Amino acid sequence: MSGCPKYRIRLFLSVDLVGSTSYKAGVGREIVRNTARQRWVDETRHFYREFPKYLEQQFRVFPTSGDLNDGLCPQIWKTVGDEIIFCVRLDHLQHLGRCIWAFIRTLEVYSKYLEASSIELDVKGVAWIAAFPAPNVTVPVSSKHVESAEDESGLRDHEQTEIEADKEPSNFEFLGKEIDIGFRVAKHSGSNRLALSIEVAYLLSTLCARGDYNFIFTYSGRESLKGVIGSRPYPILAIDTERREHRRQVQAFEQALIGDKHAPPHLLESFLGAFMQDEKIEFPILTSKGSESAEENLPDSYRNFAVLWLAGNREDKQRIKVEEQSKEAEEVAEPDAESLAAIEASAQEVFKRFREPG
Repeated sequence: MSGCPKYRIRLFLSVDLVGSTSYKAGVGREIVRNTARQRWVDETRHFYREFPKYLEQQFRVFPTSGDLNDGLCPQIWKTVGDEIIFCVRLDHLQHLGRCIWAFIRTLEVYSKYLEASSIELDVKGVAWIAAFPAPNVTVPVSSKHVESAEDESGLRDHEQTEIEADKEPSNFEFLGKEIDIGFRVAKHSGSNRLALSIEVAYLLSTLCARGDYNFIFTYSGRESLKGVIGSRPYPILAIDTERREHRRQVQAFEQALIGDKHAPPHLLESFLGAFMQDEKIEFPILTSKGSESAEENLPDSYRNFAVLWLAGNREDKQRIKVEEQSKEAEEVAEPDAESLAAIEASAQEVFKRFREPG
């Protein structure tokens, strides 16, 4: 399916092992019985193998009266050290809520496994979104997809490339400012909080304000993040994911002493809407299930991209047409070997007569 890529939003979810460095230097150095492996190796392998399975399970048992087959479960995009990053194209707002709910549940399930196994590790996460094909880009990295993406227009983006990236994100690289923001926001994640980009927080607060979900948001003020909105103070937002009862009690008493930092969804939605408008941050367009977004409501970055893409596509077609016509003209003008031989023989005959006397 060639043609101008459609506007889409992808959700990125990152989970990281907490305390892995000290674990590897401590208890994790123990040799597993009857093997030559250190203990941390087996735990890391278990994390890579089982966490994605747990996420799939939680996504499938999502408690809703809606269509359980609606929307894809986040898939592994890449792994970096002790971190797994998932990616999925979002179909609608409810799909986003379902993915976040399943991810939080998976963090809880895996944390309980670590605690029950007396493994001195925990997990933390971060969630962010990015819009494609603008202002972020999709780049094929596997040979199969690189070859399929090559055509007469060179490196021009096509809808087919985006569709393949939706299906198999691990075969693609995603680049852009919104991707970078996610990694910046990750520094504020912890075992008791799922860090959020402001775009994700805005959409989730919209869902919660409607009563669809009851995520507990926290707001920790603003802090400068390198390279994000010109390094101006960025809202530090998260969903409370404290999973251990005794720590939750301590946290509740602490909040009573210093002031509750929980942010009501309707207030958070209004604050983030005003903040993004003031900072000229494009609003993510993700409609409710069953609704369609009008073309005029799509972000300026995408509409500008589409105009330039169509103009470039017309130029490519015109260039290809001119090249084909030129090639055809050359083929018609170029005589074959037999004709060349006849022309040469005729020339020799004329030359011979010219040289003969009388």
